[in-house]
Amino acid sequence: MLLLSAILLSQLSNALDRIVADGGAGGAFATITEAIDASSTNDRIIIYPKAGGVPYGENLTITNKSLQFLSAVEGQRWTLNGNITFSPTIVGQTLTIIEANILNGNITTTGNAPAGNRAKVRVLDCKLQNGSILFDFNNYDLNVSRDSLMNGRIAIRFGKIVGNYVVYNNTTQSAINVNTDNSASNDSLYIVGNKVNYSGLYYYEYTAGINWNSTSQFAFIANNFIETSASSYYATYGVNILTNATSTTGKNVILNNTILCSGVQYGIYLQGHNSYNAVYNNVLSGTSGIYSNLLSTFDLVSYNHIQQASLGSALINILQDGTNVLGSTFTNNSNGQILTGTPINGGYPDAAYYDLNLTVNDAGCFGGSYSRANFIGATSGAVASFMTAPRRVLAGQSITIQGEGFDK
Repeated sequence: MLLLSAILLSQLSNALDRIVADGGAGGAFATITEAIDASSTNDRIIIYPKAGGVPYGENLTITNKSLQFLSAVEGQRWTLNGNITFSPTIVGQTLTIIEANILNGNITTTGNAPAGNRAKVRVLDCKLQNGSILFDFNNYDLNVSRDSLMNGRIAIRFGKIVGNYVVYNNTTQSAINVNTDNSASNDSLYIVGNKVNYSGLYYYEYTAGINWNSTSQFAFIANNFIETSASSYYATYGVNILTNATSTTGKNVILNNTILCSGVQYGIYLQGHNSYNAVYNNVLSGTSGIYSNLLSTFDLVSYNHIQQASLGSALINILQDGTNVLGSTFTNNSNGQILTGTPINGGYPDAAYYDLNLTVNDAGCFGGSYSRANFIGATSGAVASFMTAPRRVLAGQSITIQGEGFDK
């Protein structure tokens, strides 16, 4: 279990706090770069926000040390105008960024991390006004939690993307993109509880709110609220499974998402069929449906609610099991919650999929144990960003619960 705690980090051997303040007030460092240069591995760099939200105008580069960056003022972000580049040279280095407000700039790397224990990157409760989080390289473990990207995308190969708000428009890149990592495993990469607003163009490549192009892990894409749009002569997708692992030991899970599409596109497009694609309890509205490029027994599609003229137009190359329905008109507010219609108590009836209130699953992003309700609200103080636990527990059976969180 990972706990990103400011208190615990300060207790690491020889770790120090490096204070940054406007103009070097009180003997602090005047720039973040000066604090980085003076720091040793495992130090915290504590940054006082400048008055009026004035940014620290600098590009930050971290190479040979593990560092944590956080605000000196609880609940107030420190502002940066520049890139943060993490290019580790030592196996197992870590970077933690908490409560940053980046006006223009990416959080990124320049290449693969050293082989061995993965370099861990945590971006928590940050806001990127015009920038992306890009770690499309090997040997990273990226955790992006409760962040807002107002004009940017996320590229990842291993880790978690949980409870974020991602807006990305007018591009040939997907809003969230997963590529193959060099270390194949039976792990699942979790993309859970996010709100994605994506307007894209398709011409030479597939683009989507969430694009899965990895053969090294299984996808777990759950309880996301995805809005996509496209012009009449282009196509984008809510969730696109372009390729997947060649293994039947696990499943790619697309569960309890609410996908609203406008334009010529599909809500869920299944192109990879080398492992099971379990598509359950999703709500698809607008011009969307579920499309497979071939009829495959690896596609398990059940209890989805689709606003279309007929199931024939809503489900293309999908084996019918009698549980998918043409949904009634859905009422969605800004967070994607289904207020009326067939999705209410219309998801998979097995108890393993029950809602938080222990009623039958509500299809859409507020249904089931990973409900988006878990990821909406105040983030100050100690926050458990994600927990995993078994869906079904038998009498006398021991259980394992794992959690990730941070205390600012």
